Amino acid sequence: MTLDEGLHRPYVRPVRRAYEQVADQIRQWILSGALSPGDRLPTEEALSERFGTSRGTVREALRLLSSEDLIVTRPGGGGGSTVSHPNPTRITDSLRVSLSLLVGVSGLSSGELVQAREIMEVPGAALAAEHRAADHLATLSTLLPEHPEQLDPDHLFEIDRAFHETLLRASGNRLLPLIASSVYEVNARRVQRNRVAPGFWRLVVDQHRDIYQAVLASDAAAAARAMTLHLQELARLYDYMDSRLKSDAAPADVPEPVTHD
Repeated sequence: MTLDEGLHRPYVRPVRRAYEQVADQIRQWILSGALSPGDRLPTEEALSERFGTSRGTVREALRLLSSEDLIVTRPGGGGGSTVSHPNPTRITDSLRVSLSLLVGVSGLSSGELVQAREIMEVPGAALAAEHRAADHLATLSTLLPEHPEQLDPDHLFEIDRAFHETLLRASGNRLLPLIASSVYEVNARRVQRNRVAPGFWRLVVDQHRDIYQAVLASDAAAAARAMTLHLQELARLYDYMDSRLKSDAAPADVPEPVTHD
C-alpha cells in the first residue's frame, strides 16, 4: 500500500478491548457522581456478572482505573476497590507533565503560554481584590523584597511563583491555582534565569507591588490592569528568550525592561 492509498482509506475506529470497555463504564459512574469518593465498588464477581465478562477482564479494568488514581484497590478478605479522594498535588503534577510533553511535541510558544496565563490571572487578580483574606495579604506582603537585584535568580523565581500562586488562592476559585501553576512552571523553565538583567527584576517586584496595593484596596479594576501590564512585560521576556534559542545564538543578557508611564 502506498502512502497516498493509506491517507485516502476511510478511518476505522479501533475496537476497544473488553477490559477497556468495562473501565469506561466504571469511570463514567465515578465522573457522573453515581459513585462518590470513598464509595466501595461491587466485588469482582458482581462486576463480572453485571458486564458479562470474566473476573480477569474486570481485574484488568480495575488495574487501569487504579493507574489513573480513580480507585484504590486493597487485596485480602477485607479489601476491595473504593473510589479515590481527589489529590490536588497529584492532579497538578499530572497536568504539568502532560503540558510539558505537549509543549515539546507541538512547539507551543512561550507567548501562547503567557496568553493562557493572562486569560486566568487577569480575572484572578480582580477576584483576589474582592475575596482576599488577611492571611493572603500578609503572605503577599512578604513576597515584595526591597532589593531584588541583590537576590539569587533562583530565589527570585521562587518568590515570583509564590506571589502568583498566593494571589490565585486569594481569588476564592480553587480551580485557578491548580491550572495556572502548571502553566506557570512550564513557562518559567524556558527562561535562562542567570541571563535576566537585574533591572528586570526590579520592574517585576514593582509591578507585584502595584498588584498588591490594588488587592489591598479591594480595587478589582486596578488589580486587573496591573496584572495585564505585568504579564505583557513577562511576554516580552519570554519572546526574547525564544528568539535567541531559535536563532541558535548564544543567549545574551535580557535587555532592560521597557518603562511604562
